[in-house]
Parts: sequence; C-alpha cells; structure tokens
Amino acid sequence: MKKTWIFVVFRRLRVIAFLIAVFVPSVGATTPDHRLLSHADDYVFGFYPYGWRNRDANGDIVFAIQTPHYGILLNASKARITKTGTFRTRPNAETAAQLGNDKVLAPLAVSPLTFLVRIGDTMYEAETGAPNPDDVLIQRLGRYFAHIDVRDISLRTQAGVPRDDVRAELSIYAWSDHVRATFRVECADALSDVTIVARHSPAEHRNALRAVNLIPESQRDHTEGTTFTVETPVIAISQDVPASISIGLVPTNTQITVQNTSTVRAESIAPYTGALSVTRDPSIGWYQVLLGDNPDIWTMERVRVEVENSADSEETLHIAFSKRSGGFGITGMSPVLCDETGAPMGLPVQISKNWHVSPPWFDGIAMLRLAPRAKHTLEFRIAYAHWGGVPAVSHAQLALEGWGTHQLWDECALGSFGESICYDPDVNLGRAMIDDVRPLMVWGMGKQPQRKWSWTHNVGGGDFLVLERDGKRQYLGRQKTEYESQGPVLTTVRYSGETPDGAIQSHVTTQSWRSDDFVRGLYTLRYDVAEPVAFTRLAFFQLGADRYNHNLFTHLSRGDLDGVKETWTPDMGGKKYSRHCVPLNGEKPWIAVTGNTKNPPPVIKEDDQGAWADRGFIVHRWKARIGGKDMRLPHYSVFGTEDGRIPSAIVELSPPPGVAALERGDFVECVVEMVVLPQCADDYYGPNESFREALRDYGGNWRMVHREAVNTNIRARAETGVILSEWPVIVRAHHGKRASVTIEGGSGFIPLTIADAGINADFALQVLCDGEIQPMPPSAGKDWWQARYRPTTKSYDLIFTVPLTSSGPATITWSAASPQEG
Repeated sequence: MKKTWIFVVFRRLRVIAFLIAVFVPSVGATTPDHRLLSHADDYVFGFYPYGWRNRDANGDIVFAIQTPHYGILLNASKARITKTGTFRTRPNAETAAQLGNDKVLAPLAVSPLTFLVRIGDTMYEAETGAPNPDDVLIQRLGRYFAHIDVRDISLRTQAGVPRDDVRAELSIYAWSDHVRATFRVECADALSDVTIVARHSPAEHRNALRAVNLIPESQRDHTEGTTFTVETPVIAISQDVPASISIGLVPTNTQITVQNTSTVRAESIAPYTGALSVTRDPSIGWYQVLLGDNPDIWTMERVRVEVENSADSEETLHIAFSKRSGGFGITGMSPVLCDETGAPMGLPVQISKNWHVSPPWFDGIAMLRLAPRAKHTLEFRIAYAHWGGVPAVSHAQLALEGWGTHQLWDECALGSFGESICYDPDVNLGRAMIDDVRPLMVWGMGKQPQRKWSWTHNVGGGDFLVLERDGKRQYLGRQKTEYESQGPVLTTVRYSGETPDGAIQSHVTTQSWRSDDFVRGLYTLRYDVAEPVAFTRLAFFQLGADRYNHNLFTHLSRGDLDGVKETWTPDMGGKKYSRHCVPLNGEKPWIAVTGNTKNPPPVIKEDDQGAWADRGFIVHRWKARIGGKDMRLPHYSVFGTEDGRIPSAIVELSPPPGVAALERGDFVECVVEMVVLPQCADDYYGPNESFREALRDYGGNWRMVHREAVNTNIRARAETGVILSEWPVIVRAHHGKRASVTIEGGSGFIPLTIADAGINADFALQVLCDGEIQPMPPSAGKDWWQARYRPTTKSYDLIFTVPLTSSGPATITWSAASPQEG
C-alpha cells in the first residue's frame, strides 16, 4: 500500500551494503541570478510593543511593524497609524528582533495616517477602533508580509456626533519594503453621495514614510503643505456591500510600482494540470497565483512559474501562491521555490494559513527581485506528508479567526497528519507558550481502531521563562517572531521578548526536523538580566505548564548518559512544590515522565482507540550566572498542578536554592530537547525498525529518553571546513566547495547544515561508516534537501537530515563535484 511503503527507500539505506559512491546531481541545474534572491534575509516583525495584555501610556491598544527598512506604530484604539519612519541601519533579523522599543519606536516620526468619510455635507472621522485586544486580528505574519485587521471602528463628526449605522474596518498590509492600508466602509442601508478619504500628515521630518496613491485610475490625490490626501470620487454604497480606499506608505529611499510592469504566468505540472489564474491586487500589492485542489497528502504539488520584468529598472515582485478552497493537507505543508530544474533555490517561502474558517485558506508568500528586462522560469512545490520519503517538517503561522481568538499562533507539524507542537508566543489563550503536543505515527484518536495518518492525542503543555512576583505571572511583552526557516528539512523559529519592566530579555530558538520516529522540539534558551529582579517563583523551562497540563502519569525518572539515578512517584496537585531547586547532575542530564494514561470520560471518550505518549527532556548544554555566581549545574523542581481540576505535576528547570533575586549581568544559556515518545511498539506504525525494536525493549519507561540522550551525544570533528555547531551539526564549507565532518555518536536522522556553500545544486553527499560508503538517495525529484540563500555572503546553507545507524564514527563528505573528481 502506498502509504505504508512510502519510506521504503530510507529503510534500504539502513542496510549499509553499498560499495561505491553515488553522485547526486541536479541535472541541468542553472546558476541563478542572485538578484532574484535579494530578499532572502528580509523580515517583518508584527508585535505589541508593551505586550498583548498591556496598553500604552494613554490606555490605547498599539501594534508595531518593524522591517529592515522602516517601522510604523498602529494605534488600534484610534484606528490610525500614528508614527512612521525609515531606519538608517539594517541589522540582521536575529539582532533586530532583540532591539527594544527605544531603538525601534522612539526614532519614528509623528506622521498620522487618518481616515474620513464624507456623507452628503457631513464629514466623519474614524475616531475609535478595537475596543478589545481581539478586535486586532493577526491574519498573516511572516518573513515578508504582515496582514493586520482592526475592526469595530466608529465614525464621529468633529463635534463628537456618531454615525452608528456605518461600520468600518482597517487592513494593514505590511511588506518588508513598504506598507499599504485599506479602509473599508459598510452600511446596513444604502447610502449615496459618499466620499472616502485617507490623509497622511507627517510633521516636518525627513525620516517619515511618504504616501502614494496606489490606484490612481480610480482614486484622486492632492498635496497641501506636508499633507497628502487620497480620496474616492463621490460614490454610492449598496446595502452591506463595502466600499474602500487604499493608500501606500513607502520609505524615502524606496520606489514601488503602481502600474503593472511585471508579468506572472503559472501552469500546474502535477497532480492537476493546466494554466492557473494569476491576478494582481493593488490594495494588497501581490500577484496571486490561485492553486488547485490536492487532497492527496502523499503527492507533491508542482507548478511552473514564469516571471518577467518589462521595465528598464529593477523591480520587486510580491507574489502569493494561494488556496481558497478545501481539499489540501493544511495541517502540514512545506512550500518550496525551486529553480527550473527543480532544485531548491534558497529563497524562503512564508507560510500563512487558517483552517478555522470555511473555506480554509493558505498563502505561500515570497518576494523576488527582478533585474531590468529579466525573465525567469521557476518551479513552486508544496510537500505535504513527506519530503524525500521522510515526514517533512513545517513551522507555520496559523491564523485563529473562526476559532475564538485572533492573535499569533504557530503550528509545527511532522508530516501532514495533524499538529505536532503548537506555540503561543504572547500566551494569548492564557495557558502557556507550548500548547498542543501530539505524538507521531501512532494510532489516531477516535473510536476507529488502528487509525493511521491522522490526528493523535494531545499530551501537551510546556513553557519557557516563567516569572512570578507575589504570585502574579509577569508575561513577556514585545514578543517578536523570526521565521528563519519553516521547513521542510529543518525549522528554526525564534521568539524574542522581555518582561514588562524590561529587566529580563528573553530569546528562545525553536527547532524541529524531518524524521520518521518521534516528535522533538529543540530549544536554545538565552535569558539576560538587564536590571535587578526579585521574584517569588522562577522557571527557565517547564515540561507541562501550570495552565496546560491535563496529563495523568505515574513516574518521574532522572538520569544522565550513564543511565537512571532515581525513579519516583511525585505528589500530584496542590499547586505547590514537592521538590524545589534540586541539582540535576551528570552529563546530558534528563527527566522522563512515564506511565502516562488517558484521562477518564468525559475528557476522553470511553470507546477511544487512540494511542497515548510519554514525554521527557534532555539538557544538552547549560551555562549560567545566577545571583551573581556562576552555576555549573542546572537545577530542577517538581510542581503540582490542577489544570482543569486534574491533579498532576510538571517539571521545571530552576534557579539554585536560596536565590530570590537576579542581579544585573546574570544570564542563562542552555539547550533543551523535548521528546514525545510512543509508549510501545504496537502503537507505532512508522517505518523505523531500529526505533520499533527499542520500543519493544524499552517502551513505556525511562530508557527511551535515555536512548535519545545517548543518540544525541555527538562529537563532531571537521576533516575539511570548520565546525560551527556540534548539535545540530553545522559545518562551514572550505571555499564554498567542500566540507567533511566525522561524527562520533548519533543515531537516526541527524540534522546537518553545510554553511557557506557556493552552490545550491550539483553536489555530492556521502556517508562513510564502518569502512563502507552509504550513498544518499539519487532523488530525481531533488526533494531531500533544503537550501537557504545568504545575500550578505552570496552563499547557501544546505540542510540535510542524514540517517545514521552504526555505533561507529561516520564521516560525511559534501562536495561541489563528484567524490571521484574531488
């Protein structure tokens, strides 16, 4: 059966019986025009500068946009943009994400963008909006583009007389190089003699963005002093049919094209065929390719795309590959832009989607820089269940409109069988930063027995920095999300914020990778103390969370590489610590949570046939200064929770005993891996026989977490190139042409990045293990690696997951030519 045997090529790789190297070419690959990839390092941060729960000094809800080129401050409570500005320096995304409001908002110029509606002889101004935080809707947010809606906008005259029969909404479409705003008006009854007005009134400040008329063929504009006004002609508004006006704001050193100078043509290759609809929306600013339906998660979607710039100057093409109907594997999808030969070209594709509305929708968004008179043929792909025969990984922004709240929510998935790990950066649901967590390739939930390729049970809950003062949690604010990599081989997404007083700076990096055994979340945590902080409770990481932990279990175990040190049954519930600030000794210390069982009815139905899972975490690296003292060891605590009135317990990484305050200069830097493990071999239907055998021997106890600690105890030595990281393994190529690394330890799919590679295709990758060469797959589809272009160095990061099975050292060699030529 296709679904059962889809991974057969990688099963065979586990038998290391090949005696010759296989060159893995991308046949006919062409050298790309690097200008096309110029926006690969762009970013758009959309965030609440004072936190989602908090307001500015005037009591207003404000939302900020920060890109490499500009910033804006949106006052949602007053339905207007209040400040704009061009940035003089352009730090990289990771650095920019950590900049405070003093560096991002303070330099912006007062330059209000306001909206008015003239009905007959009476002028009404959009004066108030978003009475509640959830009246600000984050529809799309990612590397290139943010779409924010402000609803419940009220119109009033200058004298304060309301117009209650008219409803208005403001949409902000913020690209990394410019921003567009559309103001919509709707009325329960038909109206005539209506004019909609947008007015930009910057102060005398060269830093302010300049306004442009986006639709000159149907909107008038004029300038008076420093005020730029765009207005519709006199129109009539039909009952419940919105009318709108659109205006653009552009950095002073940026040009955007109002007229069409680019051409986009798209034709589907598989699984459906034929020309696809391409339209340009001037209010949003994108060319939209409307994709077809593909309900088969095992079939990759492929679309040939031709883009052409007819102008004599460079142009940036903003493009979205979109789905607007059902019939696709929305829970796990990895869009990839490829060159004409099908090789990943290194330009990230933003993933924004929503399955909570009908119909569900998806946008794969990118920005292409086109040289004058340039023409390119590309291929756009979407992988769902697998990439190169192994479950693909994706980390996507999932809009929540239709679910109940409207803020930022991220969903990481292995395959396309349901969620794997969900993240709530602002804790807008009031529970935790790590929310739904589900095991991989175990029997799906529901009354159907042995249900494959389906949603599995939620065993979730976890959190990062938890700080309490006098029993009140201090939620992080100014949380910015950086989508460095969204799949399909490795995801890297960062969350950077600060405590409400700015005393602690938090920087969290999340990573997951394609694999065929179980769900992992690798977390690199960095907390820096800028000012003294007193606390009544502090945790650097939680497995389970105070308000997200309905898990029932029987045992906790702790150990290190040598094995288990202790197993015990903790106290459940009580909202108190049963263990507090205990040293976690040993090399790669770990905690296992085992004996997990389903909740009794009505939480889980009595006839449910779905499998459950065990959990644990491993501390790979630890470095800290706490209370002014270097702390060589991590510490752990066990806290009894009562989430949903279910007595249980969680495990925390804690400060050492006797510390009630942090000093300026304190920090914590650690790498923690969360694992979500099947409980027995009979529950797991995946293809990994080594993992299945381990489950037969060790399933349901601490040995499965210990096994992962041993398997990730990697020592990497560069034979050619430079080691940048041992876990995950990153090697810088020598002159962009060759890299070789010997890995001791490691088993399963090991994430490997070749940094500073000079090419994105036409390379060879081989593994020498136990004296025999294990070739990587000669995939005609070129669908087993991930590329990431770096504009500053004009090089590529090539990302793989390499299957290792032997206990002996393995030497992995990458080269830009066949090994025989090397």
